[in-house]
Amino acid sequence: MVSFSNSVSNLWKSLVRNFRLTFLSGVLVLIPLGLTFLILRFLYYFTVGRVTPYVNKWFPEYPQYLIVPISVVVLLIFLYLVGLASNFILVRQVVSFMERLISKIPLVKSVYNAAKKMTVGFIEQFASPNANAIIAIVPFPHSEIYSMGIVLGKVKISENEIKYKVFIPTVPNITIGVLHFYSGDQIHKCSISMEEAIEYIVSSGASMPSNIRLEKFIK
Repeated sequence: MVSFSNSVSNLWKSLVRNFRLTFLSGVLVLIPLGLTFLILRFLYYFTVGRVTPYVNKWFPEYPQYLIVPISVVVLLIFLYLVGLASNFILVRQVVSFMERLISKIPLVKSVYNAAKKMTVGFIEQFASPNANAIIAIVPFPHSEIYSMGIVLGKVKISENEIKYKVFIPTVPNITIGVLHFYSGDQIHKCSISMEEAIEYIVSSGASMPSNIRLEKFIK
């Protein structure tokens, strides 16, 4: 009787353990896929999603599965043509005039200037051929806890004091975060690539190796 009871108990524990492992396996499959889907959907609606309604009107006879690829091509061509047109002096003068006009509108000028600086900073740090974005470990939210961020340059706040701008992204949406200012001795340079940093942050540190090499950032 005791032996039968032990067998039933062991069988039950085995079933519970197998259920737990199978459940966690499902979680490990779905959560990364779900987070990736949410981020890609955000990027899609912010870019290609703005074009697809027009492509639907322009090509009503096309099947829906072709609309998205066409929208991507249209968006790329449009961005290229805008960049090409910006090289002409007349277009530059028009853009300059529009910027001067926007600069006279109190609230709009702040939003426009912030968006322009953010775009320029993004291109300089991540997209230009000479990009040299620095991944850093900094004290945040207080001195005893550290977070991973991106050094975005420096700013002189007084005659003898320079602070470095560090953007600290949130998890898992790295498109938002906080901007803090640190002295050079508060920053530790992390010897990893931008792609690795994004992977570590989006995965909430799950994919981070047990050891990472840090260097003093002081300049």
